[in-house]
Amino acid sequence: MAGIAQPELFAEEPTLGVGELAARVTKAMARAFPTEVWVRGEVDGLRRPGPNGHVYFNLCERNSRRGPTSTVGVALFRTERLKVERELQAYPGFRLDDGLEVRVRGRVQYAYGRIQLVLSALDPVHTLGRLAAGRERVLRALAADGLLDPARRPVVSPVPLHLAVVTRAGSAAAEDVLAELGASGIGFRVSLVDAQVQGTA
Repeated sequence: MAGIAQPELFAEEPTLGVGELAARVTKAMARAFPTEVWVRGEVDGLRRPGPNGHVYFNLCERNSRRGPTSTVGVALFRTERLKVERELQAYPGFRLDDGLEVRVRGRVQYAYGRIQLVLSALDPVHTLGRLAAGRERVLRALAADGLLDPARRPVVSPVPLHLAVVTRAGSAAAEDVLAELGASGIGFRVSLVDAQVQGTA
C-alpha cells in the first residue's frame, strides 16, 4: 500500500566480489600452508603429459564401499616433472599410474576455484615398500594354502603340441588359425583336415 515502508528482504551487509573472495581464500591458504607438505593418497585420473609437458591427476583416499571419500587435484609442471623423472630412474620398477598409492610433496594453492597441490617431489620408497608388503602378504597366503610347496602344487596340464584344424583348405578361417598359432611362439605341429563347410569358413 502507498505510504507504507516495505521491509528489506535482506539487511545491507558487506558483499564480496568473486575476485575478492578468491583473493581472501588464497591468502588464507598461504597462511595455513606456508611451506610444502607431504601428502599420501591413491593416484586417480592420471593424464599423461600434454603439449606443454604438464601432468595432472587426482590424489584420493578411498572407502571400499563408497568410492573416493576425499580428493585433491595435483599438478606436476614440466620442470618439476623432468626432475622427478630423473630421480625415479634409480627405481626402474616404479611407474606412476592410476590405483598406485604414492607419497608426494608439494605446495598447496587455490587456483581456478579449487584447492590444488603443486607437486615438487615423489617418494618412490613409500610406494615400493607398500608393494613389497603386499607381495609378502600374498606369498604368506600362498604358503598357508600349500601352493609354494613343490610337492603340493597343482599339476598343470601340458600344452598339446599336435593340433588338428578341421576346415576347408585355403579358406580364410584356415589362414587365420594358422597365423595365430604361428604367432604364439610355441612349436605347434598342425594337421589340416580338409572339410567342406558352408559359407566362407
